[in-house]
Amino acid sequence: MQFLLNFILISSFFLIPNASLSSEKLRVQLKWKHQFQFAGYYAAIEKGFYKESNLDVELIEANEEKKDLEGVLSGEVDIGIAGSNLVLLKSRGLPVVVLGTIFQHSPLAFLVPGRSGIGNVHEIQNKRLMLEGHAEELLAYLKSEGIRIETMNTVPHEFDIKFLLDGSVDVISAYQTDEPFLLKENKIPYYLFTPRSVGIDFYGDTIYTTRDTLHEKKDAILLFLDATYKGWSYALKHKEEIVDLIYDKYSQRHSRAHLLFEAEETEKLILPDIVELGYFNPGRWEQIAEQYKKINMLEGEFTLNEFLLERNPEKDLIWIYYYLLIIGGGICIALYLAFRYLQFNKFITEQTEELKIKNKWLNYYYDLPIIGLSITEAKSKKWIWCNQKLIDILGFTREELKTIKWTEITHPDDLSIEKEKYNDLLTERISNYSIEKRFIKKDNSIVFVRCDYQKIYDDIDQSYQVIGVINDITENKVLQSRLELLSNTDSLTGFYNRHFFDLEMEEIFTRLDGETSKLSFLCIDIDHLKMINEKYGHIVGDETLASISSFIKKNIAVKNMLSRTAGDEFGIVLFDVNSKDAYLIAEEIRSYFSQTPIQTQKGSIFLTLSIGVAEFYPGDRYDDLLKRADRALNTAKHTGRNQVIIGV
Repeated sequence: MQFLLNFILISSFFLIPNASLSSEKLRVQLKWKHQFQFAGYYAAIEKGFYKESNLDVELIEANEEKKDLEGVLSGEVDIGIAGSNLVLLKSRGLPVVVLGTIFQHSPLAFLVPGRSGIGNVHEIQNKRLMLEGHAEELLAYLKSEGIRIETMNTVPHEFDIKFLLDGSVDVISAYQTDEPFLLKENKIPYYLFTPRSVGIDFYGDTIYTTRDTLHEKKDAILLFLDATYKGWSYALKHKEEIVDLIYDKYSQRHSRAHLLFEAEETEKLILPDIVELGYFNPGRWEQIAEQYKKINMLEGEFTLNEFLLERNPEKDLIWIYYYLLIIGGGICIALYLAFRYLQFNKFITEQTEELKIKNKWLNYYYDLPIIGLSITEAKSKKWIWCNQKLIDILGFTREELKTIKWTEITHPDDLSIEKEKYNDLLTERISNYSIEKRFIKKDNSIVFVRCDYQKIYDDIDQSYQVIGVINDITENKVLQSRLELLSNTDSLTGFYNRHFFDLEMEEIFTRLDGETSKLSFLCIDIDHLKMINEKYGHIVGDETLASISSFIKKNIAVKNMLSRTAGDEFGIVLFDVNSKDAYLIAEEIRSYFSQTPIQTQKGSIFLTLSIGVAEFYPGDRYDDLLKRADRALNTAKHTGRNQVIIGV
């Protein structure tokens, strides 16, 4: 057999014409400006990988005035780099052909600064969004979450982070490999919302051409791909060297530190240790098309026919059969047997490699340190698999979780809402759902999480299972609560500010029963606070306000509402208290401060208070109560101060 194969190969060598040794020119349109995103191409040029293949490769930087797709489609350039929007182009009938995929995950995401108060993607609705072109997967992300792009104030991308930092826009589309560095460099917290978090996992940078160009220059293009993958392999193993090359030879638009950040983040999306460079899965392209179709973004029919590069299509083997016929019938039979053997061996090898890749992916996601992952049996609601991150989030061991239903550790206040969504999922009213809720950890503490669930069918077990992606958002919730507190309270006294107090009172008055409800309002004014500020300074004035608020909180604030309604005025709502009892409480406050000096850094200060009291009457609006208390306060101030007056 070995002798036969050697004979065939030697015979074929003399019959095949020699390839041309002259260099072939290839023009490659980059997707954007020079940066580490295209490091593999720079490395292939610098290290002579293209030259070794007799290729003369010209890299063309993106032109903001001309769309990068136009050059490839017109034939002006030979090869381009795009994202999964190639599916949309194919569905429109454009003759694009995928040659190889560099980024196994797309870097596109929504970027918001931490101070924005936006804690999840749903909160960007109705916000000001700066969106770049060719960001179809981000539009798919919004549509899948029920967010209508037309409700947002969308502006063209200026590709300058300053618009986000100065508040001109609330959200920008960004590459997670690029713009976050500028926020990190300035020590500004930020959030990234990625389509992957809801299962939209598209390919990133993908090398493509047109059918005509591929037909005309196929040999050169195949050599280009091999040299490019070799360049990327080198670039990812020698990041600092290639960063210096980019900075010194191509562009100083980004600092070296910025380029190194981009290099590290880029490697996480290329996954060179898990997936072979250039690899793509036809099934995944079909899945991408299906996701576009679900949200009505696919304009026509999509098929894989002539969409993906076939490196060794059968029609290219016709000349081999011709030469084999010359050799003779006996050799043809032997070759056929050898071919069948090799074909079977190739099939086994491919299946083995695919299993290896799947196993690597499983291990990769299994230990992914940033998100919790789970699989639960649909009917029993019990966990049958989870990764280490989910164990860390909940505090249970893997064995303990397998004996627990998720309903058993969901906070009771969140359970009814989720049960309703879960039942809709099981009965196929919905295909997936997202929810923010609370889990009760093993130590009985509370953890806030965002959960995304999707039902799948397990062919092996012949049962339905639910895949979950669980993110710990406790820090976001704590920060949100603190921000709400800061926005609703006066920082000096800790009382509600006037705006929030008025909103709460309007709400309370909608629930009051005119026949049975009792409520009184105290309007307290500090006599001559202006004179204290002028004599001792505003710091002492602030100490005075703090002392009064502290006394009130300690003595009467158990179930009542406190507000700083103006600079020297306080408002107190007394629930279940009539005007006579309210008068006694007000008199206690007034009497205490008329007899007890306040200790300040400038010494002891005596002060007095004037207080107006008003009681809720049937038919009152909030404004009526406020006016009566205010009139009573004015009477107290204009008839000698240091007294309590009940309004009528």
